[in-house]
Amino acid sequence: MPDRIIIVRHAEKPEKNGDAHLALRGKMRAIGLSKILPDFINPDFIFASTSTKNSKRPYQTIHPTAKKLGLKVCTKFADKETKKLVEELKKDKYKGSHVLICWHHGEIPTLLKNLGYTSPYKKWPEEVFDRIIEISGHKLSNLPQHLLYGDSDH
Repeated sequence: MPDRIIIVRHAEKPEKNGDAHLALRGKMRAIGLSKILPDFINPDFIFASTSTKNSKRPYQTIHPTAKKLGLKVCTKFADKETKKLVEELKKDKYKGSHVLICWHHGEIPTLLKNLGYTSPYKKWPEEVFDRIIEISGHKLSNLPQHLLYGDSDH
């Protein structure tokens, strides 16, 4: 397994249902993440759930960070394929690496469970976009992003 895994939820979505893209605030968060994540993790690999007609948000959220780092975003796993993602991370090529993952909030608790950890949220709150989940040294931390006005202080 990787030495360190960082998981972020995709950034804010428009209030209008049916829009697969980020809201303006989400675009601002994606840019903000590209400023803080490279210093926070310096990933070797980046994953985002597969884009669909309903949501391109995980890729759109993490793409600015990947572009800044010159890394490709692996999008071969669908939102509900968290077990397959964890099986991928067990491969030798990820041993000792740092991995950044951007996913949909509804599946992050399942992803964490499949990684062997308890999610800080039994059901990820719909309104929570501002967290960084860090798995390092067999410990899970739920950290604030401190990026945009209104983000959590703790």
